[in-house]
Amino acid sequence: MTFILTWQFFVCLLAFIGLIIAVENEGNIWGLVIIVAALITLQYWLDIKVLSFIKDHPWHIVIGILIYFPLGVVWSIVKWWFHLIKLKDEGESKPKLEYNKGKIICWMSYWPASLFWTLCHDFVEKIFNILFEKFKKIYQGICDKVYKEEGKENE
Repeated sequence: MTFILTWQFFVCLLAFIGLIIAVENEGNIWGLVIIVAALITLQYWLDIKVLSFIKDHPWHIVIGILIYFPLGVVWSIVKWWFHLIKLKDEGESKPKLEYNKGKIICWMSYWPASLFWTLCHDFVEKIFNILFEKFKKIYQGICDKVYKEEGKENE
């Protein structure tokens, strides 16, 4: 509980938010810059010995990489499926895969941030789209009333 209230937590949170923004904007380079900056910050500013951990636990790193890459590929396939469904629902034409290579590689590379944001953002966006459809008549009624009154003033 103490970590949540510290400035270190807010630094980590800002780095994660920056990573999400980079992923959403297909910023592979910016994502890498943020990760390197976060590792340097952990190592030298927050006194969390990242390099010592890597040196002392090489097999943990190897196992982590062997898990991270396949999960990234699986997530990118799932995300591509969601992306295509969204495009189709919006009436977009079938996209060309070669034009989306950067996007897919970004999803693979930074899959934890992409997964988190997709679950949060897409879910919330879907709820608000449903709510908008339910209340659309109210919004249109307000619009019609305001512009109907304006029309009477101009006559």
